[in-house]
Amino acid sequence: MQSRNVLVTGGAGYIGAVLCGRLLRSGWRVTVYDRFFFGKGAVAHIKNHPRLTIIEGDIRDTKKISPLIEPGMSIVHLASLSNDPSCDLDPEWSVQINHEAAVSLAKAAKTKGGSRFIFSSSCSVYGSGGGEPLKEASPCNPVSLYAKLKLKTETELLGMSDKTFCTVILRQATIFGFSPRMRFDLAVNQMTMHALTRRKIFVLGGGLQWRPFVHVRDAAAVFQKTLELEPDKLRGEIFNMGNERYNFRIVDLARSVAEELGGVEVEIAPEDPDKRDYRVDFSKIKNLLGFNPQVSIAEGINEVASFIRQNPERDYNTGEFFNIKKLMEHLKPPSGNGGRPAGEKITAPAKNHEAENFDITQPVKRVGSASV
Repeated sequence: MQSRNVLVTGGAGYIGAVLCGRLLRSGWRVTVYDRFFFGKGAVAHIKNHPRLTIIEGDIRDTKKISPLIEPGMSIVHLASLSNDPSCDLDPEWSVQINHEAAVSLAKAAKTKGGSRFIFSSSCSVYGSGGGEPLKEASPCNPVSLYAKLKLKTETELLGMSDKTFCTVILRQATIFGFSPRMRFDLAVNQMTMHALTRRKIFVLGGGLQWRPFVHVRDAAAVFQKTLELEPDKLRGEIFNMGNERYNFRIVDLARSVAEELGGVEVEIAPEDPDKRDYRVDFSKIKNLLGFNPQVSIAEGINEVASFIRQNPERDYNTGEFFNIKKLMEHLKPPSGNGGRPAGEKITAPAKNHEAENFDITQPVKRVGSASV
């Protein structure tokens, strides 16, 4: 029997910070489990809520997280290294966090009587998919470690679903818009930031590659819906999360941002082609879950622009807003109060992958052998 009790891993992240506030307003009892790698500012607006419990911990620490699971509890699993270059910093570390920890948590949830497990996957599993809209049953062709781990985890989680334990896979389009844990390593947000701070958007690879997009508040609404719908509608299902009208070629997206903000140049470079190219079909989530996004690309652009304009002198290119930059700062040799925690072996990246829309909009700068 499901209760209105949910454990949200990564609850202080870009989506999690929005989702947790939404769930609390809807009467849920929420446990946030997060390492707080980017600090606790993202949950400051809800931290004193009487139905909120905040636990600081690493997703790999099964001894710490397993006791939090109660019979009937739902789990929304958002915690991960959330883009391609973050995963490439150390493949072994990435496997532990993005695959093994997710599977271990799902197994613990099933053993302890959890009711459902909602996994945050990505449309990047389609990889090099071509121009035809891709459905959930379409072949996947992931081209990065990040996407390959998402797909591998999906397969194992779906195999756990049964009459008492409901697993659901949400393949998210690229998220955009304002969140209390703001990110600028996502295409719409980064283009908007560059449009305001540089008056130029730089598009690599010709910009003809397709990507789908969905606003962070709409994404949070989908997670809530999958928590509240009857499990028979969801059990063992995969849903592409987004809407057909928000499939864009990257160059067209850049032009939309430039037009919305005005006085912005779009510069297109043909070199360094991006292998990821996927246009996605979202008919299943619309027909079965009734999902229609409420926030347009233009609205997202303007709310991100408003955030930047509130403090125009601030540096938005730092690790506070870019996951890969924060990780690289964190993985420097320990000194004083900084540096890598003991036990986290990190090696130099073996190769470079572009982030999820990370380097599409700007030239690549090299620090050692990593793209930042």
